[in-house]
Amino acid sequence: MGRIDYSALKDLDKNLDRGGKIDIFLSQKNIDDTTFVRFLPPHLNLSGVYYLKVVSWFLNGKEVFISAETFGKPCFIQAEVDGARASGDRDLIKLIDDNKKLNKDTKYWIAILHLKCKHKRPMQPVSVEIIGDRPKILQAGPQLMKAINRIISSDSYIMEDVEDGIFDRVEGFNFKLNKSGSGFDTEYSATPDAAWEMDPEMYEENFDILTYAKDQKKNESYLKAKIRQFLYDEDIPTDVAAKQAAKDEARKEKYKALEAERKARKGEVEDTEEEMRKPSKTTSNGTGKPKPEPVNEDEDEEVEEKPVPRRGNGQATKPKPDPKIEHEDEDEFEEAEEVGHDEDEEEEVKPVTKTNKAATKTATKRTIASDVTANDDLDDLPF
Repeated sequence: MGRIDYSALKDLDKNLDRGGKIDIFLSQKNIDDTTFVRFLPPHLNLSGVYYLKVVSWFLNGKEVFISAETFGKPCFIQAEVDGARASGDRDLIKLIDDNKKLNKDTKYWIAILHLKCKHKRPMQPVSVEIIGDRPKILQAGPQLMKAINRIISSDSYIMEDVEDGIFDRVEGFNFKLNKSGSGFDTEYSATPDAAWEMDPEMYEENFDILTYAKDQKKNESYLKAKIRQFLYDEDIPTDVAAKQAAKDEARKEKYKALEAERKARKGEVEDTEEEMRKPSKTTSNGTGKPKPEPVNEDEDEEVEEKPVPRRGNGQATKPKPDPKIEHEDEDEFEEAEEVGHDEDEEEEVKPVTKTNKAATKTATKRTIASDVTANDDLDDLPF
């Protein structure tokens, strides 16, 4: 995949302490009747899967701490909570059972383009615009994640002859995300929309979600001190707080430097890009460039015509059967109040993976497989 969008990561870093309620995230709570997305090809660090399962703890409804469980490690906060419950202390048990003060939450982070689509009729878009100037992260709970994954893993949508399958920039599909009901009756579903060719510029940079999540993780000593402060009102040791503050500052400086590098890099090609972006009629494929007519070099040779997925030409054919897949268990979802996140059924999602189609192909040419998980071999990753 292309370069990482460090500017987006810097914004994310700056605002995550405020609960992540910024444009860089698309929370499932904010899904409405106009929510369309395009799932980006998996980053190489995710080993072929397109999502990262992120486990977080919310303290006092506002502080967010990514759990070590996200990376396949023991969770220090969970250990302290289990110890407090095992003590039998009624006040402690009442405190940890108050999910407005302490809550464990699971979300699936997926790199997306947030879209604004206009349709001539269902499944026939006439225009597709990208909301914002960069990719975003969809935060999907288990219910929505299951609905998405059932489509992506369906035989009807596995496109082994296409470089990135359903995630492909040219032949991939857009999705409509749906939300109905409210409170305990909230239901989420996903519906595949038409195939559509996307602007290549938005595929030059992509979130390295795994690296960012690891950067966000707090020191073990700080997490232990923080949960003990919450449970037992203990002070956080000065040296522990100072060490964590230094790590946080170093992380901010890292992304600040990377953002400056990104701006300088973009500045070098700004004039060329401006020339290429001079106003022209926008074609129905969303790229601003007309599609070339196919050329048959040998006019005497009979060419077998094969159906090709339409790519945003305003006459997109309907996708294969199963256009709408919904979660069927209506009673399994709960929506947490005043915590800044959703809580729904904890259900493991069977990973969909992609591996190289041939040894001669590059690492970015991936197909669907079934034996790789996002959290394997984390210690071997280059960060």
